[in-house]
Amino acid sequence: MRNYGQWILLWIISAILLSSPAVGAFKYLTAGMNYPKIDNIEKNLAKSESRKVLVIAFWATWSERSIQQLDDLSKFYETYRDSGLEVIAINVEGEGVSDEKADSISKFFAGHNYPFPLVIDSNLEIFYTFGVIAVPSSALIDSSGVIRYAPAGYSLTSKDRLFDSLLVLMGFKEIESAEHLMIDRYKPDKRALRYYNLGLRLYQNGLTQMALSNLHKSTSLDTLFSSPLSLIGTIWSEDGEYDSAMVYLRNAIALDSLNVGALSALATSLWLSGDTSQAKVVIMSTLAIDSLFTPARLLNAQIMISEGQLTDALELLENCE
Repeated sequence: MRNYGQWILLWIISAILLSSPAVGAFKYLTAGMNYPKIDNIEKNLAKSESRKVLVIAFWATWSERSIQQLDDLSKFYETYRDSGLEVIAINVEGEGVSDEKADSISKFFAGHNYPFPLVIDSNLEIFYTFGVIAVPSSALIDSSGVIRYAPAGYSLTSKDRLFDSLLVLMGFKEIESAEHLMIDRYKPDKRALRYYNLGLRLYQNGLTQMALSNLHKSTSLDTLFSSPLSLIGTIWSEDGEYDSAMVYLRNAIALDSLNVGALSALATSLWLSGDTSQAKVVIMSTLAIDSLFTPARLLNAQIMISEGQLTDALELLENCE
């Protein structure tokens, strides 16, 4: 069981400690931010001015819930394709997908007769750019290119929220039926956002000091932008500087109390610094905002394992997406 716990710990660290700001499904994106326009996505989209909402669905053949989500999206798309809905399926099978494997994925997709385009993210470029934390995951993007909702996984609850959100964004339901869409998230200064995105890319490529320099420039240009503070906190946490990390993460949360990525990173730093009781409090706060946020649920399970609550932990893990 000790080896199992160590394996879970590595899983937790990769899913949470490396997480920065998130909107449920993604490490690096917050609601209110424009989605990253990647060539491999853009060239597969219809050139239509009538689009009201774009769904980017991340999936893999090894994920049963991915197939359930694609099946449901397919049925929904057939009904609403002429009402401003566009869907694109991004396969994230793994890194370094061979031509043979890519052909197998394409045949699998075609065999299900899905009516929307497929992109095979063979080197996980799109996966890493978005910072996907769970498979399946999806992003709902409005007509102005802004991410409005991004659920991780595909439980009954997230399924209902997903399709309610689509109906609202297409104008078939009142916004009150999808309360999570009513939140007016902060839109950062464009220059600050550029420095943040540059810092993020540098961080992803292991150039930490250069990343920090650009992230600090971002915060100086827009003192209300929480994402660079959250990523700075994550970097400090990776270096084991938990006190410094928590200062930045708390500042990020003070600016955006709904930033579940920053909350999860703060809970992780608290736990790794030995403050388990406070880490639990922060986890519960995170789950109160988004009960389906996978990193917080995984950290909660790891703490349970460390305290000998193995049965409860395994039950929680079984329900994680």
